[in-house]
Amino acid sequence: MARLWRQYVSRRQQQQPDVAGVLAAWAADQARLGLWPHARTVIADAIARGELDNGNSFVTASKYLTVLQNDLIRWGYLAKA
Repeated sequence: MARLWRQYVSRRQQQQPDVAGVLAAWAADQARLGLWPHARTVIADAIARGELDNGNSFVTASKYLTVLQNDLIRWGYLAKA
């Protein structure tokens, strides 16, 4: 989990275009630990900073959080609300 966070921070600092995958993996770990509200806030902040507006993601930044949350529920990382 710490490795994923460091990888996300490193990519962000280097302004690498693809943070969506690393952020999703980190968020899955957070959800498994019961820390989804924190992960959701971090992702919302990343979206607000424009980190997911690079066109490299499978989904638009505005839909990223919703799609990720639904996937985490489907995959069993997150309980259905």
